[in-house]
Amino acid sequence: MHWQKYQSEVEGVVASLGSKPQNILVFYGQEGIGKKELCDSIFKSLKSQHLCALLDGVEIGQSGVDSLAKAVLRLRQDFNQAKANFTCFDLAYLHYLNRVDHNPPQNAAEFSRRMNFAEIGDNVTELINSILSELEKQPIPIIQPLTKLAWLCMTLSNPEMWEWYKRSKCRERLEQLTNYVRSREILQQLPLFLLADLGEYLKSPDIQKAKQKAVILVDTYQDLADDSGRCNWLDELIAQSNPHVLWVIFSERALNFTENTHNIPILPLTAAESQTLLTQSGIDDEEIRQIIMQAAGGIPFYLQLGIETWQKISQKRPPQPQDFAQNLTEVLRQQDAAWEMDERRMWQVLSHCRTWDAALFTKIMVQFQLDSWQHRFSQVTASPYVEKVSSGVWRLHPLMQQHLQENQSEDLGKLVNSWLFEHYQAEYQQPELQITSLTAALTHGLHSQQPEQAITWFLEQVAVQQQQGRHQAVIPMLQFLLTSRQDTDTSTALASTYLGKSLIVAGEYDSALTALETARTQWQALQLGDSLEAATVELELAGVYLRLERIFDANKACQKALNLRIAQLSANSPAVAEVLNCQAEIAASQGNYREAVNLSERGLQILQSHPDTQPLQLAQLKYTAAWLNDYNNNLDAAEKLCQEALTIVIAAASEEHPLAILCQAMLGDIYRKMGQHKYRQALTQYQLALDVAEISFGFSHPQTLQLLQALVSLCRKMGDYKAADEFAERYNSYVQLGNFEETADTAERLRHVGASLRKKGRYGEAEPLLKQAVQIYRKVLGDNHTDTASSLNSLAVLYELQGRYDEAELLHNQALQIYKKVLGTEHPSTATILHNLAFLYKSQGRYDEAESLYNQALQIRMKVLRAEHPSTASSLNDLAGLYYSQGRYDEAEPLFHQALQIKMKVLGAEYPDTAISLHNLAALYYSQGRYDEAESLYNQALQIYKKVLGAEHPSTAASLNGLAGLYYSQGRYDEAESLFHQALQISMKVLGAEHAKTAISLNNLALLYKSQGRYDEAEPLFHQALQISMKVLGTEHPDTKAVKENLDRLHNKMAES
Repeated sequence: MHWQKYQSEVEGVVASLGSKPQNILVFYGQEGIGKKELCDSIFKSLKSQHLCALLDGVEIGQSGVDSLAKAVLRLRQDFNQAKANFTCFDLAYLHYLNRVDHNPPQNAAEFSRRMNFAEIGDNVTELINSILSELEKQPIPIIQPLTKLAWLCMTLSNPEMWEWYKRSKCRERLEQLTNYVRSREILQQLPLFLLADLGEYLKSPDIQKAKQKAVILVDTYQDLADDSGRCNWLDELIAQSNPHVLWVIFSERALNFTENTHNIPILPLTAAESQTLLTQSGIDDEEIRQIIMQAAGGIPFYLQLGIETWQKISQKRPPQPQDFAQNLTEVLRQQDAAWEMDERRMWQVLSHCRTWDAALFTKIMVQFQLDSWQHRFSQVTASPYVEKVSSGVWRLHPLMQQHLQENQSEDLGKLVNSWLFEHYQAEYQQPELQITSLTAALTHGLHSQQPEQAITWFLEQVAVQQQQGRHQAVIPMLQFLLTSRQDTDTSTALASTYLGKSLIVAGEYDSALTALETARTQWQALQLGDSLEAATVELELAGVYLRLERIFDANKACQKALNLRIAQLSANSPAVAEVLNCQAEIAASQGNYREAVNLSERGLQILQSHPDTQPLQLAQLKYTAAWLNDYNNNLDAAEKLCQEALTIVIAAASEEHPLAILCQAMLGDIYRKMGQHKYRQALTQYQLALDVAEISFGFSHPQTLQLLQALVSLCRKMGDYKAADEFAERYNSYVQLGNFEETADTAERLRHVGASLRKKGRYGEAEPLLKQAVQIYRKVLGDNHTDTASSLNSLAVLYELQGRYDEAELLHNQALQIYKKVLGTEHPSTATILHNLAFLYKSQGRYDEAESLYNQALQIRMKVLRAEHPSTASSLNDLAGLYYSQGRYDEAEPLFHQALQIKMKVLGAEYPDTAISLHNLAALYYSQGRYDEAESLYNQALQIYKKVLGAEHPSTAASLNGLAGLYYSQGRYDEAESLFHQALQISMKVLGAEHAKTAISLNNLALLYKSQGRYDEAEPLFHQALQISMKVLGTEHPDTKAVKENLDRLHNKMAES
């Protein structure tokens, strides 16, 4: 009842939200007055009706991570309940992560974890995954993929995201982030993104109709404030115009944010309220009530302590007036007197824990031999001395914590902090807990029995975190350490060095300069000005000076770092190569490119001779050296370096690696500069780079557009004006795509790239492109255009490969009707759809329907395209495959041979379609027991697939399955098992766990195990294969029935044994 009047005040303001730009309530009062209890009470009463978030100043301040970053994530997590669209904020936060973390999240699930497991929704999950995929492709320096937001939204599987993009102002808001260089400036913008998204949500008609508002509560404001007593980032956030948001602040004193701030003091309980509280607690002695009331002065915390004292004494004897303190200063001491010895020790031990949960409580009770308390966690957390921090996490009330720490031996404090340091050291081994546990370990280590050893360990871990790119997280820890230790020693000098390094990465160059110049002074004061540590400081300072355009200072610091490292190590140390690269940067910034080349080459020579150099690192240095030589017109040297870099990248990664694309593009530049006799080579390199760039970077990526411009210029120099015009037209269409126009050309490129990805087995990437192509064609050309039909067919083939037969059949039939209507019944395109539809029916076991369509397609192709055409060969091959599936081997064999002969003649021996015919003919021979002939053909097909399509392609898996089946039939079980496992791994990775071909691989491996008597291993594989087949193919499909029969036979065998 005590809080009712304050809660009514809040509810009244919530009801009137919408008329003022800001709505701010500040509840203030002294420690113990009940601010936290009121905050919790308001939060609980409002969260069921309104969107509520709670920022706990103590929790955020102790997190070890920047309080602003922690607060932003807390708000985002609490706002999950809204199920609102926070996409713009999520993208901004992803942009921030990419700036501050050298190890950005790899997928949307990890991104959600980085946001404290905030829910980001299926649509945003797909968008985040697309952006993260783009980040992996970015060249150096990184061009933020957020500039491709429209393209990415357009290519998502859900068209709603494209509609959201077109009506939202997200792109304009995100583009503002490019104005901020420093990560701290970006971080300061994140709350504004969050509140803007929240504001859009609250203005939606459904939400306004439901009269739902947003309330943000901030507990213990003073724990977020700086030495001036204010929290600048929170003050700025509160001052933003948000008519439908109420801020409720709890502080020790009144605060003024804007003219719309209303300060409300939390007053002590009146005598009547205090009387009621004590009476309800069972204290019926008037004299005792008066003593407790006089000592507490109406402060709820002290009243609760009086009640606690009365309850404890009552358990032993009737309480007497002299058992209670007469004034406020004696209340806590009187509480001590009411405790048994083990209870007092329990509270003293807990006073050193910043927070605790049930697990830590139990461990610490056992460690300090407080066994009688280890099972009384609920009793402890119900005490008035304890406050709830968050779900399952508790802490001591600050007044009680201070009292307990001041009234115990120093040795006990060191002992408890030493144990807690070791506890968090162990917890640090868990990757997801490293940052919070490192912060806690530092705090307790400073007050442990061996603080120097704790600091040494802490700094070692900071170096590890920096290597992993977690600079933003370690900055506040290092600042805390330096604030805690005023003396100059190696630890503080090293901490200043590390702090400067992290501040550079965070873009805080002025602060980094201060930290590094402090470190330089500290190393000199320790008589270590000539050490390797001092050399590191000089090198970091050189980088800061260069960014601040203090070139003279940069040169001076870099030269000193070079001299120290050569003196301490050798002229050929990788550490020296690092300095030479820095000198090259400085020289290039001054326009001294020849000198930069020489320095870069010297650094490169050192790394080339070092055994531990990473291939991609070496390739990057060679590329940089090539660029410098190219700039200086040393074209032969540039060509050699660039070719070497390209070879290394392809060997270590692939031709699709961003650095490989850049190398090919640079080779094109180099050959173009070499003159007319090299134009043809330049054209080849540009085209190679463009083909991969379109897929890896995207159509509207600057690198893709730059390659097209280069091709336009080169083709005009070569006199090939038609090709130049085609590339120019392509460039314009891509620019239009970058400007988010939906054209037929855009749709065609989407379909082309999607089909290319489909052929490579990258189905997940292909689907959104093919779906978007269909949508654009329908919008631009209409439902009855042949291009629309072609795009429907492409998407249907993808669905068929994924086992999504119903969706595929619908699209195939739509395409067939268009072709028949527009092109007629005897057109090659009509035959293609008939052929594809027949293949679909065959896959479903609908053999009669399939045979009819195969024959129709074959007749059209024989008539229109003639006998020696690849499409005719495909019809022959697939009709033969149908006969083979039905056991009609005599009819199948001549058709297989006929198809193979056509493909060998028209397409050549090393072509995927040729491999298909080889594989099918091998399967036929295998079924007929002609094992030697079958093995030879299987191996031929497998080699073609591996060479042309790659080791991880569904066709490669099918070939492995076929060869393994042959070995199995011959009793060559070890060889068969290895190939079955390879095929299964490829199917699981490329097609997914719920695909018909994955079921086939599982069934095959299970059959092998069954034949070997390994029934326990076979049974779960049969079950898994059966579940997939029933789900994807249905219970009546021949493959499903076959798996079911295999499982039944296994059960019979198991019963017999």
